[in-house]
Amino acid sequence: MKRIIVTFLLAMLVLPMLTPATGYALDGVDTEPNNTAAKAVSMSFGGTNFEYRVSCATGAISYNGDEDWFKIWLTPGYHSVTLTNNTKTTSSIYGSLPADYDIEVRGPEPATTVLAASRSRGTTTEQAHFSIAKQGTYFIRIDGYSSAYSSTKYRMQIVKGDAAFYMEGLRYVDYPFAFYGRLFSGTEYHTKGVAYGYGSKDAISDYRVKMTEANANKTVPQDNWNDYSSSYYRPGRYDGETGKWTGIDCSGLIWRAANASTITYAIEGKGIDYVGTDYIYSNSTHISDWRNVEIGDVYVKSGSHVCFASRLSASGENLFKVMHAASRDESRKCQETAITDYLSYSRRALR
Repeated sequence: MKRIIVTFLLAMLVLPMLTPATGYALDGVDTEPNNTAAKAVSMSFGGTNFEYRVSCATGAISYNGDEDWFKIWLTPGYHSVTLTNNTKTTSSIYGSLPADYDIEVRGPEPATTVLAASRSRGTTTEQAHFSIAKQGTYFIRIDGYSSAYSSTKYRMQIVKGDAAFYMEGLRYVDYPFAFYGRLFSGTEYHTKGVAYGYGSKDAISDYRVKMTEANANKTVPQDNWNDYSSSYYRPGRYDGETGKWTGIDCSGLIWRAANASTITYAIEGKGIDYVGTDYIYSNSTHISDWRNVEIGDVYVKSGSHVCFASRLSASGENLFKVMHAASRDESRKCQETAITDYLSYSRRALR
């Protein structure tokens, strides 16, 4: 259950992206003392001109009464934040918080106005969404509810678009369990991240069970595809004899990312457990100007493939990055790649 989620929409205005910063990505790190807005740790977006519009901070609410403050320069438009753990284990990757934490977004400077807040019960991950009409410095405040604290790290993510959508994709991309990959130029190799498997809709928890079973029943650990017994799940491929496979496909990744968010998407829930590229295309709207794309918007070719924008760029659409599940280049897995191969796809908004 939720204690409360508060979101104030100030304006739905999306302008070309500006920033006063220079250099590449600067992710915030909880550096004490940062218990007030005046001592907030600075963050910035990554990219050649700081335009990628995704950044994260890590830290810990390490004692009763501890607060962590961060600040970041934002331009007009829609943004959101998530608060999760910062672990990369197969059971809890970017999932439940170390303790019952709350998150607020405040600004513009001074940090007196609360724009959005998320206060879920227990260790449930937090999400907050907000739109701003004025560029400037904005603040993110994290604290423990009812004296909650832990030495275990949290991860706070802020993006232009839907941070929860992005973070669900990142769970599949960053999955730490290595599996035997495809043959490429005659070389066998291993890769991490959830394996690509056409037609698969496996959740992280399902994938973990199947990978554990597959790895427990191969003769030589992670050396050769044929070492996986045909009686057990094979990562990223369909076994016609046993009808078993494991992984996730492109539309499955989009569907799970949409369902991970508190934002209502046209393709989420509604009693269905499968969406294809045709369904995604027909339940989305065309975006005519690439400068209006937000993280979480999709690029789709009906009957073929779909990916979602994970990094933006003020310098041109061809510099975007996308997340997707695909068999491409030398890897067969969920991955983040340059958008170059997908610029001819239809640019769509799911909301």
